[in-house]
Amino acid sequence: MGMPFDRRTVLAGGVAATASLLATGPAAAATVSVLIDNAGHLDWKLTGDQKIAFDRRNGDGYFDVWLANSDGTGQADLTTGLVGFFGLPGKHTGCPAYHPAGDWIAFQAQKAVVPGYLDNLCVPGAGLLNDLWVVRQNGTGLKKIVNIPGGFLTDVNAILHPHFNHAGNKIFWAQRIAGSNTNDQGKWVLKIGNFNASNPQTISSPTTYDPFPGQDRFYESHGFSLDDQYVFFTVGTNTNYDIYRMKLSDGSLTNLTPSSDGVWDEHSILSPNGQKIVWVSSQGLTWTQDPFDLETEFWLMNADGSGKTQLTFFNTPGHAHRTAIGNPDFAACADSAWKSDGTQFIGLVITGEPDTPQRGTGPIVKVTLP
Repeated sequence: MGMPFDRRTVLAGGVAATASLLATGPAAAATVSVLIDNAGHLDWKLTGDQKIAFDRRNGDGYFDVWLANSDGTGQADLTTGLVGFFGLPGKHTGCPAYHPAGDWIAFQAQKAVVPGYLDNLCVPGAGLLNDLWVVRQNGTGLKKIVNIPGGFLTDVNAILHPHFNHAGNKIFWAQRIAGSNTNDQGKWVLKIGNFNASNPQTISSPTTYDPFPGQDRFYESHGFSLDDQYVFFTVGTNTNYDIYRMKLSDGSLTNLTPSSDGVWDEHSILSPNGQKIVWVSSQGLTWTQDPFDLETEFWLMNADGSGKTQLTFFNTPGHAHRTAIGNPDFAACADSAWKSDGTQFIGLVITGEPDTPQRGTGPIVKVTLP
C-alpha cells in the first residue's frame, strides 16, 4: 500500500465486507506525536546518525526521496539533485530503504519513457514501470541495479518496496511481471538478488518466489527475519489482504494474520530484536474497492503472529491520536520503521484526499510503545 488511493486502479474488481476483530489483548495506550508533515514512505536508519529517509511529493507533482534528522529537523531533498543525463529520470522516486550498515539507500524510480497519463500509477505506492536504484546517503554512487522490462507502450511491469537483509548482502522486492492492462491486478512475484555494498552491480539473475503459483495475487515485500532465513510479505486478493512469513529454504508459508474477507493487513515491519511486528490493519474499519476507500490503524503482534494489539486510533472521533494529526476526514496508516532500541517506531498516516494533489501523503508520526 503506502498509497492505496493511487493503486486502486491496479487492483481488480471489488466487494465490501464486514471486518472481523482478531485482537487477543486490550487496546494499548501508545503515545503519538507528529514528526514530519507532508510525507510518504519512510525508513529509519538504525546506526550512526539515525537519519530518516522518506519520500515527498514536490511542487512539480513528482515524489522525491528526502532525508531528515531523527527529530524531524534538517529536512533536505536527496534525489532532485541527481536528475540529469547520467542520473535519475526526474519523475516519481520513493520507497527508500536503508542498508543495515547505514551508507546505502535503495529506492524505486519511474522510467523516463512513461507517458504522463500513467504517472498516477507510477507513484511509489503503486510502482508501475519503476526501476530499482541505490545511492549513498551523501548523494554519491548512484546506480540502477534492477531495470524492469517496459517502455512507452508497455504498462504491465512494476516494482514495490525494496528491503535489505540483515547481513547486507541481499535485497528483496516485489515485482509485477504480467497483466493485461493497468486495471488488472496482474501477476506478481517476490524477488531476492545479491547486493555488494563495496561495489553494487546490476542484478541480472535474482531468485524468484511465487508463494501461490498459478494464482494472480498481489504481493508486497516487507523484510527479513533476524537470521535472514525467512521473509515477511503481504498477499492480496480483491477481498482480503494477509501477512505471511515464508521460509526461504523450502518455501513453507505461515499466515500471521488469518482473517475473513474484507480485512486489509499490510506493512509488517520486524522490530530490531526480532520479537515484535508492527503492521497496519483495517480490522473493525472501512475497506471498499469500488469506490476505493480504506481506513487502517497500526497494530502490534509477536513475531509468530500471537498477541495482536491495536496501537493507534486515528479513525476514532475524539481520540487524542486523531486530534494529534488534525482530525482528518479519514486516515490510512501505512509504512513504518523502528527506532534502533525498539521503544518507538515512525509511521506514515495517509490523510491526503484521493482526488487532491496531496493524495497518498500525510504526516509521519512517532509512536512510543506503552
